[in-house]
Amino acid sequence: ACERQIGMDKLELNVLTSTAAVRYRRSIRNAYIGGRKTDAVYWEPRRRSMKFTNLQIPCTVDPAGIILSFEVVGGYTMEDICGGPDCQYAAFDTSGVDGTCPVGFFSSV
Repeated sequence: ACERQIGMDKLELNVLTSTAAVRYRRSIRNAYIGGRKTDAVYWEPRRRSMKFTNLQIPCTVDPAGIILSFEVVGGYTMEDICGGPDCQYAAFDTSGVDGTCPVGFFSSV
């Protein structure tokens, strides 16, 4: 979402439950976004979310061309983490909670 020409700063994925956010906390490894490694993966149990932060992807990059990849380890799957076959995400144009954040889904399997 580049309505204000800011870009994407954060991507949040909904997690099944607060308990799941704690259980799967160490299950994400080798995260890359747009070909750049990121260790900025945070779990927020109270909001039931996993966040990729400090992305700083400018509006000049076509959002359809950005690839986020990561490994799920520990014998877990994205279906475990998301609680079903679809994962909901929100892409924020700010680091806070008040920016533009289009919501979508992707297949967890």
